[in-house]
Amino acid sequence: MTTSESRAEAPGEPPASLPASRELGVAGLRPVVPRVLAVMALLAWVSARGIAPALPGSSAGLARWIALGDRVAALLSQLVVLIGSLVAFRLIVGTLREHRLGVVYRLAAVPIGAGVLTLIMASASREQDAPLLFLLAVASALLALAAAPLALADARSRALGLTLALAGLAAFLHVFSRAIAIHASSQALASLYRTSRVVATVALGADVVMLVVVAAWLVAPRRLRGAAVLGAGLALAALIVWGAARGSGLDAPLWEVIAARSLSDLARAPAPLVATWVSAFLELAVMVVALGAVLFPGRVAAVGAAMALALLARSSADVPALALCLLVAAMMGALLSGEEGRLRGRGDRDRLDPARPNLAPEKRPG
Repeated sequence: MTTSESRAEAPGEPPASLPASRELGVAGLRPVVPRVLAVMALLAWVSARGIAPALPGSSAGLARWIALGDRVAALLSQLVVLIGSLVAFRLIVGTLREHRLGVVYRLAAVPIGAGVLTLIMASASREQDAPLLFLLAVASALLALAAAPLALADARSRALGLTLALAGLAAFLHVFSRAIAIHASSQALASLYRTSRVVATVALGADVVMLVVVAAWLVAPRRLRGAAVLGAGLALAALIVWGAARGSGLDAPLWEVIAARSLSDLARAPAPLVATWVSAFLELAVMVVALGAVLFPGRVAAVGAAMALALLARSSADVPALALCLLVAAMMGALLSGEEGRLRGRGDRDRLDPARPNLAPEKRPG
């Protein structure tokens, strides 16, 4: 027997038969599928909530670009709903079959996931009322909170579990603040509207903590390189915020005008009790960190994609496409723990079965 074969593995060490980290799949999906969905969701989020609404009225002679921006935003949004619905259906079926997740979680997650998916598909054909959208946000937030403990129990998805817990909390607080604001506006209650802004400020705090968790997860493998890349992205975000602050001037360049209008459209009511530029910088930082979570090398592809989806959905889970992103992220987080447990168990059986090829003791010559 060779030295490498006779070496005892440390307790809890993953078996050698486990796949490379970035190739870990979920519910039979190829690892590239969640990454493609996350990238498309990010592009749809930027185009539909930022660029497309900012172009009209920003300058003369942009009619062609305005029409193109609207078409691209609509196309990307529909593609996210279509691909996300297919992925969510696959994850719901995978959750139903994965016995390692436990009966209680599956009995709760499968009906909630199916209900959320049904509402999302219904909203693709016609606009839903506000109560149904709030119900959609609450259901997806509860699913994220339910999946968080399962993801926290596994080493590979522990950061994702913390991200899901914060995303569920932030989604619930954001939609709760908007519900309070709508009621306060309809009843002309100024004090109640201020309460909604306080709740929105607490939600902003959860957003910041969540952003720090994902950023730390990104930087951890290669601290200097990761910090440099992340710092460059955040510096660009700061430059855009600086330009947006000057975009209301009469002689402001076109990029500053578009930046100001885009960041204004990204903000949702009620506004938190912080300076406007803080919220604007946070939205841009979310774009930077979400893109890094999908593309940064050396990490589990499915975990990074789920983190990016949770980041994008945390403040607007009452938007059907983003509720779908949170649903996919939550179910991926739970299934990742079951996937690694199954692979670990398979590796343990392989090591204990001497009849399997390449695992039997070597015969020395002579």
